Amino acid sequence: MSPKSVKVLFHIGKLLGLTPSFSQNEVPLLQKLYTFMLVTLITIFVVLSLSHRTKYQLHSHIKLTVNILIDCHLLIFNWCTALSTVLWKSAKWQQLIENLLVIVHKSQAKIVRNTIAGIIAIIFILITLICVFVFWVKTNGEYYLGEYNVQYFQYFQAFSYNVYLSLIISFLLLEYRNVGKKFNKLICLKNNKELFQGLDNIENSFCFLNDNVNLFNSIFGWPLTLNISFTTLYLLNNFDFMFANSSIFQKQAVSRILVDAILVLIVFVGTAAVLIMCDLVLQESEQILTSAQKLQRSIWPLIPDDQIKMERFRRTISENMPKFSASRFFWVDRSTILKILGTVVTFFIVMIQFRSCQ
Repeated sequence: MSPKSVKVLFHIGKLLGLTPSFSQNEVPLLQKLYTFMLVTLITIFVVLSLSHRTKYQLHSHIKLTVNILIDCHLLIFNWCTALSTVLWKSAKWQQLIENLLVIVHKSQAKIVRNTIAGIIAIIFILITLICVFVFWVKTNGEYYLGEYNVQYFQYFQAFSYNVYLSLIISFLLLEYRNVGKKFNKLICLKNNKELFQGLDNIENSFCFLNDNVNLFNSIFGWPLTLNISFTTLYLLNNFDFMFANSSIFQKQAVSRILVDAILVLIVFVGTAAVLIMCDLVLQESEQILTSAQKLQRSIWPLIPDDQIKMERFRRTISENMPKFSASRFFWVDRSTILKILGTVVTFFIVMIQFRSCQ
């Protein structure tokens, strides 16, 4: 049995059309129909809200392009996550959950702690978005309610999805750390027979974890790519908004900048957390590989059979090092954060130049 907190969190994800239930059962027909209805309604409301956004006509070409790209990213993200959950990737989702259940049973206390943190994060995101939406409705009038209501629900889905990505990676990170601890204990053994028996278990666990990373890449590759590009566009758009309002010395302008900065922070921290979690998994696996290489050098001389086993173990670890991919466009680690910021700064300068020319 999986902890109740994990089931609750994934039940929330099912209602949002982001995840299936945390069970090994196939996706029921009722959930498939619900998910299709949800994304269809979102699409209808997006089209209706876009038809009422008269302010888009006042934007410069580059500003208009960025806003349209943000809307397109959110809508594609909705369809991508929903259909992958109930249709395209449902079998892989089922396999991933089956494997995660194995990890959950080994480290229930830490898993529960991480899951509760995830639930708190989603509640915080929901309350923040409601407060921000109410602020903008009061500031801009009732027309804002009709133009952006569905977009805030899309924001909630996108921000919450980062929580689920971080949580799933945290499960893998816990298991990599457990494997690393077991390996370090094995290195201290004096008996070569016990050592090589233990290495077989470490080898199997490491390959099992790499299989899960590959499943992660297959399921979340496109959503992760869309989230990274959405984060880049959102930061660019909102930095431009805050820059435009910074020249207005009014109390209301300061409030607008602060409210916008809160959402910018949530978007950036959510995506950065996913990228940092990916990098932590890479660091743990690299430490295991380094320990394997040190072990191979330190226990010579060995009999020929043990030499073959040791070389096979090191090669297996080396060949099964995890790599997180954004739909095979690029590999994901913490350097991706700097690439996002670099792209934002470059295009932000371009937008300022366009603004000064106009």
